[in-house]
Parts: sequence; C-alpha cells; structure tokens
Amino acid sequence: MLPKRRHIVMLLAGSALVYALVYLQAVKGEPYEYAREWVSSDPRVIEVTGAQHAQGFNFWHGYEYSFGATEGSASLELSIEGGRGKFNVPLVLQKRQGRWTVVSAKAVNEKGETVVIVG
Repeated sequence: MLPKRRHIVMLLAGSALVYALVYLQAVKGEPYEYAREWVSSDPRVIEVTGAQHAQGFNFWHGYEYSFGATEGSASLELSIEGGRGKFNVPLVLQKRQGRWTVVSAKAVNEKGETVVIVG
C-alpha cells in the first residue's frame, strides 16, 4: 500500500517546520551571537578577510552546542564576504565561568586555502 499524497505533504510540512524551529533556535542562541560579534571585531579575522560586507550562518555545515549558565561548548561555521573575498570560518567555542572564548578558528577561502586564526 502506497502512502497517500496528503501524508507525504504533511510529512514534508512537518519536516520544514522542525527545521525552521531548530534554525531559529540556533541563530538566537548565545554561541551564535558571540561568534558573530567575535568574527566582526577580532583584528586577526579582519586582517584575513578585509573589511566585512556580509555575514551568514552555514547551518548545513553543522552546528553543535551544549551549554548552561556557566559552562558549555559549541562548534559552528559562519560565512563572510570581505574585501579579500568570500570565506568560511569554522569556529569552536568554550564557555567557562559564564564567559565564551574561541578555542579554534580558521578562515577558508574560495580556493580552499586555509589560514589558522586561533588554535
């Protein structure tokens, strides 16, 4: 017996809703906000990317986090368009005693060339 068209539509709509909720949770979370601010203001990142014109969140490349009020960790990837081109910036963050820090960061340009920024 084949599934009915309405069941397939309901499954697709439900999947889209779950994805949207997870994405919105991610972009409103502490790790993402800290990562955006850090990438925008850290002179080492700006030296590699040039003046930044746009930032994005590479949600499909993975986003993992686990944190509470004082401890936690996260890994995510941002995309940056800057004066020196387009870059993907994977980050690993650590939260200790309520403060986030960058443990690892690198910038990967469109040619696949990597510059280690932290770590």
